[in-house]
Amino acid sequence: MSAQAVHTIPNLNGAVTGIALLKDRLYFSHRGIAHLALLLLPTFQSLGYIDCYCPTCRNQSGILQCNCYQKANQQVAELQHIVACNIKNCIYVALQKLHVGNYICKVALDQNNTLSSWSVAGIPWGLSITSSHNVFAAFCNVNSLHEYTPDGQLIREINLQPAGISNVWYCVQLSNDQFGVTHHRPKNQFSIVSSDGQLVKSYPGNAREMNWPQGIAVDERGRILVADQTNNRILVMDSKTLEAYPLQLPTDSELKAPYCIHFDAASRRLYIGEWNASRIVCCQL
Repeated sequence: MSAQAVHTIPNLNGAVTGIALLKDRLYFSHRGIAHLALLLLPTFQSLGYIDCYCPTCRNQSGILQCNCYQKANQQVAELQHIVACNIKNCIYVALQKLHVGNYICKVALDQNNTLSSWSVAGIPWGLSITSSHNVFAAFCNVNSLHEYTPDGQLIREINLQPAGISNVWYCVQLSNDQFGVTHHRPKNQFSIVSSDGQLVKSYPGNAREMNWPQGIAVDERGRILVADQTNNRILVMDSKTLEAYPLQLPTDSELKAPYCIHFDAASRRLYIGEWNASRIVCCQL
């Protein structure tokens, strides 16, 4: 697989931690900034921001009731990752509020961009949407995957202790009972686990070992794409063998710590958010 550069969005406000596409809008989040930015496609014109920093201080209509974000050393929030659900017309956000707690926030894309949230025990990092339109979350500090209804009810927890892996960052459903995860212990790796937490298989290392793997996407043919952050590449994996090769990018599109990725099947475009260069690279596959 190879790619052609379509557009690069440079000089963003810090490392890009999440990308989501819904209808004709591209949403993304930055490290250390508690709002979503959005762009109009295909022109990439800026459409402003959606604040997500204070879901617990909004009423049921999503109206902000306080200004705690501006208060020094109080309730500073950071968005870890985002994912869009076309069926529910909403964005889900993994949100960490320092000194307060961790949440998964739901932004209903209505006239008011209504906010709601639910508290979670661990640190939610990578989010994805399941085939049942539920929210799937990887918790990097509690060694488990959680599945929630669109309104935040926990319906399944997959303990990864049987698989012998931990420090999980991103997750995606591959089939009814198999899930792909990137993890950093006992080594930097992409693995497939079953619904009962057993290890199914791991990337065999045929294209060199991974170094701090992060975001995951799956294309329309079932091929798995993984952001291999510190190796500055996107790996393309066979879904059965997990053998991989680096995605061929144009020579003028050298990646700088790719962190989060989003594949749009309709346009066959891959959006790559970078940690070091603070930009989004859009490629045509």
